[in-house]
Amino acid sequence: MHVCKNPLLFINIMASKISFLYALHVFLFVIPSSTSIHTISLNESIMDNQTLVSSAENFVLGFFRPVGSLNRYVGIWYNNVRKQTVVWVANREKPVTDSSGILTIKNGNLVILDGNGTDVWSTNVSTTVTDYASARLLDSGNLVLSSGDDENNVKVVWESFDQPTNWFLPGMKLGKNSRTGLDWYLTSWKSSNDPARGDFLFRINIQGIPQFFLMKGSNSSWRSGPWNGKRLSGTRGMDLEFIYTNHFVSNDEETYLTYNLTSTSAISAMTLGTTGQLQWLTWINSSQTWNPYWSATEDRCDAYAECGAYAACTTNTVPCECFHGFEPKSPQDWFLRDGSDGCVRRARLECGKGDKFIKIERAKLPDASVARKVAGVSLDKCKDVCLNNCSCTAYASADISQGGSGCMIWDGDLIDLMVFPNGGQDFYVRVAASEVEESTSSKKKPTVVIIVVSIISGMLLLGSCGYCWRKKKSKRKGTYDSFDCGGEERKSDILSTELEESTESPDLPLFDLSIIVGATDNFSAVNKLGEGGFGPVYKGELMNGDEIAIKRLSKSSGQGIEEFKNEVALIAKLQHRNLVRMLGYCIQGEEKMLIYEYMPNKSLDFFIFV
Repeated sequence: MHVCKNPLLFINIMASKISFLYALHVFLFVIPSSTSIHTISLNESIMDNQTLVSSAENFVLGFFRPVGSLNRYVGIWYNNVRKQTVVWVANREKPVTDSSGILTIKNGNLVILDGNGTDVWSTNVSTTVTDYASARLLDSGNLVLSSGDDENNVKVVWESFDQPTNWFLPGMKLGKNSRTGLDWYLTSWKSSNDPARGDFLFRINIQGIPQFFLMKGSNSSWRSGPWNGKRLSGTRGMDLEFIYTNHFVSNDEETYLTYNLTSTSAISAMTLGTTGQLQWLTWINSSQTWNPYWSATEDRCDAYAECGAYAACTTNTVPCECFHGFEPKSPQDWFLRDGSDGCVRRARLECGKGDKFIKIERAKLPDASVARKVAGVSLDKCKDVCLNNCSCTAYASADISQGGSGCMIWDGDLIDLMVFPNGGQDFYVRVAASEVEESTSSKKKPTVVIIVVSIISGMLLLGSCGYCWRKKKSKRKGTYDSFDCGGEERKSDILSTELEESTESPDLPLFDLSIIVGATDNFSAVNKLGEGGFGPVYKGELMNGDEIAIKRLSKSSGQGIEEFKNEVALIAKLQHRNLVRMLGYCIQGEEKMLIYEYMPNKSLDFFIFV
């Protein structure tokens, strides 16, 4: 008998024999690579260079390598999309580092083995019946594992749709099953070349009224709003029935959203990207590209709680607006466009004493975590239910698909409400009765104002007529008044309009003669600076303390309206830091004047004494 005296040599020989037997086993039971199959059974395997293809050739399952990575994963991807698009990954957290991986059925479970025969991933189903087991790739993209004691007594024990990764495919569920404990949600890839779990997830929150949240870690970044009978209230543009039909199921056992495409040839689904972008994509075969026709975060208002409590986010220049009856909690931050602190009530609610409601149209309903449903009541009855509950802050219809049925009641702060340009639904916010009465009275104010203004206008007209009569009387005594009346005033209006048109709107203000008279103390000789060929120049002081220089065109100067218009137009175009600045002009009656910035030390002489 020959005894091996070298233990290391003996171990190497035995290891080589084991590897040979394992490879021989795989070779004997591996699926021929030239065969297009959609099912593997007990003792059959898929090697790295082989695939499963669904019966209608919609999806493919096999090993793949992300671009920029050396690692190998088992995944499912679209068969008819030229750019490989992986929609599900099995061993996303534990890749195979080379091409020696194998997918097979072992002890009733689907398992991935590396080159050493070590388990890399498993469906990890607890089952004692392993006589018959098979895995089949369906045309929906769902990989289903079945097990039983014979071919006629088989049940589904595991499916990939129960463990989604970053794609929400038609027929898949997003939600929760309270009986089985299944939690269907999306998680992003860590990066474009690493399918491990990333920072973002999209999942349901069943607290209050169920709704979906897009989250980064534990922080909410977007919210879908509750189901309103037609769609999730915050998903504008997603009710496209010609592309797909949504179905929302909520009962004692499970709550979930699912959908089906209306065309079997269409390729369209929702995906969660590595940077948190939640999008609905459609494959355009003609351009060989994915076209996003919906995105969860299209603008600033889509961010969760952008405007805080009791405020609406709109697409206006100033996005945050307090509800009627509310005011900013932090006015300074609000002025600086930071609305995160939200708004507070101006008047406290008085439960049982006639609180009212204001309606917000085209709304994305606020966070429903503090809301509840009341079944079988109309919208009018819903109002009464809210009024009879002192903690109720708002209400809305629970189902808008049939003209409004059922009721949603909010019992806490109203957060993350958005007003859409179109779509949305009506939302009713509880406010103190005084806020509604104030709003109603404000609507009556325009009528009252018109009456009051009419009376005052009549009185002013009578007063101005009396004043003009006094002016004419005073002119006979040689005094000067601050403005002309009648035909002369109308004439000055015509000249002023003509001037504005001829100077192409120089943006120079038109001064009233009364202001100039007051500034110069009725053209006092004390304020006279000098006189040029077209008339005198006066110094004046406005009510705010600014000093001005007034060039008053002499009635005998010969400069008419045309010369005056030309001078205004020319000086308006010649504004320069080295020239005296023109502030405006005055035309009233026969008076024509130019108003300049006052420059001391006779620096005006070279410019306006001409």
